[in-house]
Amino acid sequence: MRKAVVVLGAVVLLIAGLAGATAWYMLGLPGHSYSGAPLPATAPENELASRLQRHVTAIASEPHNIAHPEALEAAAAYIEAELTSLGYTPQAQVFEADGQEVRNIEVVREPPGADADTPSLVIGAHYDSFGPAPGANDNGTGTAAVLELARLLKDVPLKDKRLRLVLFTNEEPPYDRTPDMGSWRYAQMLKERGETVAGMISLETIGCFSDEPGSQQYPPPFGLFFPTKANFVAFVAMPGSRSFLHEVVGPFRRHAAIPLGTTLMPQDHSVLRDGRAYVDGRQAYEGV
Repeated sequence: MRKAVVVLGAVVLLIAGLAGATAWYMLGLPGHSYSGAPLPATAPENELASRLQRHVTAIASEPHNIAHPEALEAAAAYIEAELTSLGYTPQAQVFEADGQEVRNIEVVREPPGADADTPSLVIGAHYDSFGPAPGANDNGTGTAAVLELARLLKDVPLKDKRLRLVLFTNEEPPYDRTPDMGSWRYAQMLKERGETVAGMISLETIGCFSDEPGSQQYPPPFGLFFPTKANFVAFVAMPGSRSFLHEVVGPFRRHAAIPLGTTLMPQDHSVLRDGRAYVDGRQAYEGV
């Protein structure tokens, strides 16, 4: 009897140790998350908020997807016009899905001396909406953020990486997880070129904020680890992208006065659906 108890205790300790190591691997990050009250917005931040609101309103006031082709085209045209007004030359990756032409839209900045071996950092968001939804949060907010990043990064010197800012179409059902998904098409194009991708940051549903307890819910078991207030930015990656996740999170924690939540998730988890082509085994690119 005593021997059985000892064995059982050893098993429990082993399981606890493995659980602790797994939690550390998935949740351990550089720096500390901001925990204070939101800081008052500065004048430039208020101007930025106005521009973001204008983008979301222009892109996501009505459903825009293949079932609503005129609205999808209007959203694409707005994105291209905004990028052109910033001095970029937008490039379209046109492809056909269910008999309709759709397109991803990108702008590219190169560091001095860039060549075929220069790695790329991809920052993107999908601009189509799901079904009958106008898609303001999912994903007008991510699209608006990419447009403002294009403005903010336009003249920032690049050192050793190419910057690709991309707006994807066809990320929502029925095209998600299929070869007609916009990010799949784009990642496949880069793979066929043999281009090295240092990492991909997918900006998704970033327009919801609440300080109310219970305003944030999670699929099991993540509710055991994360706060119940929807007042933070979540950084999510697959285990294979852990090092890239740390590279992204470290500077954010040092400079951003907003709480941050982060985790690693399995490849097939629904949270990783958008931008999936960059974080699954088919394309083998690191993504956050």
